[in-house]
Amino acid sequence: NAIVQSEQRRQREHKVKGMVTLVFEQAGRNQGPPVQISVKASNWLQGTMDLVSKRMSLDPEKTRFFATRGDKKVLIHPHDSAHTLKLRDEETITVTHQM
Repeated sequence: NAIVQSEQRRQREHKVKGMVTLVFEQAGRNQGPPVQISVKASNWLQGTMDLVSKRMSLDPEKTRFFATRGDKKVLIHPHDSAHTLKLRDEETITVTHQM
Protein backbone atom coordinates (compact mmCIF):
# COMPACT_ATOMS: atom_id res chain seq x y z
CA ASN A 1 0.00 0.00 0.00
CA ALA A 2 1.44 3.37 -1.06
CA ILE A 3 0.14 5.20 2.01
CA VAL A 4 1.81 2.75 4.40
CA GLN A 5 5.08 2.92 2.44
CA SER A 6 4.98 6.72 2.47
CA GLU A 7 4.45 6.78 6.25
CA GLN A 8 7.29 4.27 6.80
CA ARG A 9 9.60 6.40 4.64
CA ARG A 10 8.64 9.54 6.62
CA GLN A 11 9.38 7.76 9.91
CA ARG A 12 12.80 6.57 8.67
CA GLU A 13 13.73 10.06 7.44
CA HIS A 14 12.63 11.60 10.74
CA LYS A 15 14.75 9.14 12.71
CA VAL A 16 17.83 9.82 10.57
CA LYS A 17 17.38 13.59 10.91
CA GLY A 18 16.68 13.38 14.66
CA MET A 19 13.13 14.66 14.34
CA VAL A 20 9.81 13.87 15.99
CA THR A 21 6.25 14.81 15.07
CA LEU A 22 4.28 16.26 17.97
CA VAL A 23 0.49 16.50 18.09
CA PHE A 24 -0.86 19.57 19.89
CA GLU A 25 -4.45 19.40 21.19
CA GLN A 26 -6.25 22.23 22.91
CA ALA A 27 -7.88 21.36 26.24
CA GLY A 28 -11.51 22.28 26.84
CA ARG A 29 -14.82 21.99 25.09
CA ASN A 30 -14.42 24.42 22.18
CA GLN A 31 -11.17 23.00 20.89
CA GLY A 32 -10.28 23.08 17.22
CA PRO A 33 -8.53 20.35 15.25
CA PRO A 34 -5.14 19.17 16.53
CA VAL A 35 -1.98 20.74 15.10
CA GLN A 36 0.84 18.40 14.02
CA ILE A 37 4.37 19.78 13.74
CA SER A 38 7.67 18.01 13.10
CA VAL A 39 10.56 19.34 15.15
CA LYS A 40 14.24 18.55 15.51
CA ALA A 41 14.43 16.74 18.85
CA SER A 42 17.43 18.76 20.07
CA ASN A 43 15.94 22.23 19.34
CA TRP A 44 14.31 24.36 22.01
CA LEU A 45 10.51 24.28 21.79
CA GLN A 46 9.96 28.08 22.11
CA GLY A 47 9.52 28.64 18.36
CA THR A 48 7.27 25.61 18.02
CA MET A 49 5.07 26.78 20.90
CA ASP A 50 4.76 30.25 19.32
CA LEU A 51 3.80 28.68 15.97
CA VAL A 52 1.20 26.39 17.56
CA SER A 53 -0.29 29.34 19.47
CA LYS A 54 -0.59 31.28 16.22
CA ARG A 55 -2.19 28.34 14.36
CA MET A 56 -4.70 27.91 17.19
CA SER A 57 -5.37 31.69 17.28
CA LEU A 58 -4.20 31.91 20.91
CA ASP A 59 -2.11 34.57 22.66
CA PRO A 60 1.36 33.01 23.14
CA GLU A 61 1.80 34.90 26.44
CA LYS A 62 -1.29 33.19 27.89
CA THR A 63 -0.75 29.74 26.41
CA ARG A 64 0.75 26.79 28.31
CA PHE A 65 1.89 23.42 26.98
CA PHE A 66 1.87 20.17 28.94
CA ALA A 67 3.34 16.72 28.31
CA THR A 68 1.82 13.72 30.06
CA ARG A 69 4.17 11.67 32.23
CA GLY A 70 2.37 8.76 33.83
CA ASP A 71 -0.67 10.31 35.50
CA LYS A 72 0.91 13.78 35.74
CA LYS A 73 0.93 16.78 33.40
CA VAL A 74 4.38 18.38 33.12
CA LEU A 75 4.67 22.03 32.06
CA ILE A 76 6.87 22.50 28.99
CA HIS A 77 9.24 25.48 29.24
CA PRO A 78 10.58 27.49 26.25
CA HIS A 79 14.11 26.09 26.60
CA ASP A 80 12.97 22.47 26.86
CA SER A 81 13.46 20.21 23.85
CA ALA A 82 11.76 17.03 22.70
CA HIS A 83 15.01 15.26 23.60
CA THR A 84 15.27 16.60 27.17
CA LEU A 85 11.59 15.81 27.79
CA LYS A 86 11.95 12.38 26.13
CA LEU A 87 9.00 13.10 23.83
CA ARG A 88 8.20 10.33 21.37
CA ASP A 89 7.08 10.56 17.75
CA GLU A 90 3.32 11.30 17.51
CA GLU A 91 3.14 12.21 21.22
CA THR A 92 0.20 14.43 22.18
CA ILE A 93 0.88 17.76 23.90
CA THR A 94 -2.01 19.42 25.75
CA VAL A 95 -2.44 23.15 25.11
CA THR A 96 -4.24 25.39 27.62
CA HIS A 97 -5.08 29.08 27.35
CA GLN A 98 -5.51 31.37 30.35
CA MET A 99 -8.10 34.14 30.09
